[in-house]
Amino acid sequence: MFGMSEEPLVSIIITTYNRPESLQKAIEKCINQSYQRKEILVVDTSGEKYARDIVDQYEEVSYFGTSKELGQIAAWNRSVDKVSGDYIQLHDDDDWLKPSKIEQQVEYLKQKEDADVVYCGITSEMGEVLLPESSNRGDVTEQALKQNVERCQTTTMLIDSSKFEEVMPIHEFGCLGDLALQIELCQITRFDFIEKPLVRRILYHDSIGDSLLNRRKRLELIDHYTNLYDEHPEVKRQTLIKVNKMLAEKLLEEKFWSLDAIKAFHNVLKYEEELKIKDLTRLIFSLLGRPGLKFGEILYHKHLSKL
Repeated sequence: MFGMSEEPLVSIIITTYNRPESLQKAIEKCINQSYQRKEILVVDTSGEKYARDIVDQYEEVSYFGTSKELGQIAAWNRSVDKVSGDYIQLHDDDDWLKPSKIEQQVEYLKQKEDADVVYCGITSEMGEVLLPESSNRGDVTEQALKQNVERCQTTTMLIDSSKFEEVMPIHEFGCLGDLALQIELCQITRFDFIEKPLVRRILYHDSIGDSLLNRRKRLELIDHYTNLYDEHPEVKRQTLIKVNKMLAEKLLEEKFWSLDAIKAFHNVLKYEEELKIKDLTRLIFSLLGRPGLKFGEILYHKHLSKL
């Protein structure tokens, strides 16, 4: 991939959409990385080239503006041929890299012959340290299909560019860039992690990652990768239960009454191997909407949980 006397080139791809202040800080954190051999590309997905003036302040940074508003995966698909690094560092515009993040991960990958993706832990804006789960390394196929490779997110990863290029283009799932990328990569390589918080990440409680759209897209992702899920039937069953629960709960969080929530709770029962009183209670009381679901939860915990 690279000569023995030459350090590998790292391509940093920052996708941005109308966050000028956080973008500027993200760029400066990338420029100030302890690892020197890098190129930085900002992909402006707004369709309005709002980030051009910010990028023009930095000689070390290149700019690519899309002609129309795009999502994260679409931005990756259109920018992969605009960088030339040996490793790819994807980057959300509201995350910040800690000073030695790239250096530590490059050294780690150089020593690992059986992994082409390395990720790390994060520090939240409140100072909470969140580290990867010990089981989420090596072959992570089942965990990726369960949508459960915690901490393996856009900015925490460093990826061998040949593997990244191999999975491009990725089907555009909108807000599920991390999950789709994990599933694509886990089919062709192994993962590892550094057990340190090398990224500062803002955890928005009202972000698209916590949205109703996110829940619906998770079901779409299962459908898109149905052949792979069919090779892991128990994982598929568990994931369908998990995602339908998430969808039903979100629907009744946002709506007073929802037929789709009732259907999702019904799907939970359909995919369970044996009837669970708690989930039956939730289905029955969801017929009464949000107040009914809350009453059903109270009823279950007070009277039915010991059955």
